[in-house]
Parts: sequence; structure tokens; C-alpha cells
Amino acid sequence: MNNQNAAFPVISVLMPCFNGARWLSESIESVLNQTLTAFELIIVDGGSSDDSINIIKGYIEKDSRIILLERPGLGLSASLNLGIDAARGEWIARLDADDLSEPERLALQLEASIQNPKLVFLGTGLTEIDEYGSIGKSFCYPVQSAKLLNNLVCFKRFPPHSSAFYRTSIVRKAGGYRTEIKRAEDLDLWLRLSELGELGSIPKCLVRYRKHASQTSNFEGGTPQVIDARVAVVGYWLRRNGVSDASRFDHPQYQLFREFVTKKYASYFQRYLERDRLTSRFSSKRTKWDLLWSIVKLSVTKPGFVVWLVDFQLFGERVAPKFAREWAATQTLS
Repeated sequence: MNNQNAAFPVISVLMPCFNGARWLSESIESVLNQTLTAFELIIVDGGSSDDSINIIKGYIEKDSRIILLERPGLGLSASLNLGIDAARGEWIARLDADDLSEPERLALQLEASIQNPKLVFLGTGLTEIDEYGSIGKSFCYPVQSAKLLNNLVCFKRFPPHSSAFYRTSIVRKAGGYRTEIKRAEDLDLWLRLSELGELGSIPKCLVRYRKHASQTSNFEGGTPQVIDARVAVVGYWLRRNGVSDASRFDHPQYQLFREFVTKKYASYFQRYLERDRLTSRFSSKRTKWDLLWSIVKLSVTKPGFVVWLVDFQLFGERVAPKFAREWAATQTLS
């Protein structure tokens, strides 16, 4: 049995699992194969009905650094909070049960976090893989905290949840993940962490992010995710402006605030749908010139949409501060 460093883990790797048997072994192996060995792997299972539990218990028999917490029906945010409460490491590293960590990931993130004690979040670049593990595109992200925060609030590219690395005490101070932001819990937490310190990212692809059909990352399949994300960002601007944060579930006007945000973003949601329909028509076999030509034709029939599309691709979404001010104005009038 491998019990190396199990008693004094420096890092707690936090992995939620729900019916993840298909790729679970690969994900666990990618943690066990880290060059840094002073970690514990906390797996929180939300009530899997497949072979996930048997797979996890099989690894526990071989390696005492793995801890299984079974809590059926908790949901993702509550499961992550359970893992945070149980974590013994000074740092927490996130990894989903279908993603993979490169062998040097934990060592490099620990080193970077020690070098800059102001960091409250440290991500990495990613390499996309498909359901069979085939390599796709790679992405790296800004290193500077200000640029990362701008990407967050403007819905531009940001390190994936599976690359997140943060200090345990800081995430506890922030209150952990909010269960009311069910499908944008990571974005919401990064925004709240940004109010406590600096964001950062290592410009190396240290995580393999798996894209597959059961994800809700596309807009049409993930409308609630998009709404939750906007609620979180407008809530962030409320806090920045010193206004009572109505994005919190315990706020007396929480439901009214969600309705306000949903209504304000309605026209934007339609544009996202139109953008997704446009880009989905172009398979990988077709060139970018086909897409560009379609946009040129749309500039004649739908010039407003094309202006918005170009602006969004260049600068991201920038209306949240305005909506925060409008909400604040309604509170002042009332």
C-alpha cells in the first residue's frame, strides 16, 4: 500500500464524481502519477449508480492518499464544499473525473503559489481531448491578474475549473462555492476570490480538458448556466459599487434580481443562440473563409448582429456594470 506523504499532505486534490466510471481511472491515474507526491486525493461521489464506487475503492486499497466521501444527491457545489471542509492540505487543486492532469502540474502550481503569496487563484493552460483521448486544440491564458479579471467579467477565455489551484484557508474565508449559482459556481467563486487577492495562470498546458456530448458547455444546452453566470457577474459589480449583493440566495430580493438579470440579457441570449447556429453549420472540414463569407452576407441583412458579434469577439461582454447600476437605481427609487 502506498501511504507516502498521506499523513501530511501539502495539496488536497478535489475531484467530484457522479457516474464517471468511463474516464475515472484515467483521471485518478493522472493524479497518482504526479511528480509531487505530498498530496491527498479527495473524491466526493454524489450517488453514482455505475461502477464509479468500485473503481475508487479499488484504488484506495492500493493508495492510502485517496479518500472517498459518499453523499448522494448533494449537487456539485455542495459536494465541492464538503471536500473543502475535509481538506487537510494547505492548497486545493481541482480536477474533474473526466479530465487529466499532466505529471508536473501540482509541482509547478505549488512552486508558483509559493513565489507569489498574493495569489488566491492559479490556473493553467489546457489541451482539449475528445471522448477517446485524441488531442485537439491547446489554449493558454493571460498571466497578469488584471487581464484575467477582465476576461472573467467580460466572459472571455479563462483557465478551466479543472486547472484551479487555491489556498484552502482563502477559499474557506470566501465561503466556498455558492449553491445558488448552480451552473457557474466556478466563475462566481473566482470573482469573490479576486476581491481577496490576485488571480494568476501558468502559461503551460498542464490539464487535458475532455470535451464530450454530455457536457452543457454549448449555449443551447446550457441556458441556465449562462443565466447563472450573468447573475454572478452583475452581483460582482454590485459589490464593487458598494450595493447590497442581491445575487446571494439569502438576499430578500434574490428572485427579483434573477428575473431582472434574465430580462435584461434576453436580447443577448438570442444573439448567442444565433451565433451558435451560425458557427455550428461549419464542420472542421470547412475553412474559416466559409464562415467569414457568411458573416459578410449577414452584414447586409443583419448589420446589428454582425457589429455585436465582432465587438464581442474582440472585447467580450461589457454590459454587466450598466445593469448593476440600473438595479441599484431601482433600489434607490424604492
